[in-house]
Amino acid sequence: MTEKLPEFSPKCRCTACKSLDTTTVSTLIKKRRRFHKCKACGHRFRSEMLDHENYEKSTVRLRKPKKFEWNGQKKTIKELASEAGIKEKTLRTRLHRGMTLAEAMTVAFSG
Repeated sequence: MTEKLPEFSPKCRCTACKSLDTTTVSTLIKKRRRFHKCKACGHRFRSEMLDHENYEKSTVRLRKPKKFEWNGQKKTIKELASEAGIKEKTLRTRLHRGMTLAEAMTVAFSG
């Protein structure tokens, strides 16, 4: 008797050992791919998402950009970096390393 997958299932048959004991590691919605790992043999493989596996916009959570207050206005990091004339990644790194917003916006490059 063969095992039959339900109509919608993120599980997939392992391409190496043919086991159904797999877990979904990640999903790339835009590229319509799922990445799996077999619990039996440890093999990693990918599968294409089927047409009936459409994700509604409500199931995908989009984060709102965090806003910081600067000169009395609320702005995103992208807006602040543009205003300071630095790269967005530079500003994020400075904040991550513990600089205050004022320091991160005004520090000159020392290199």
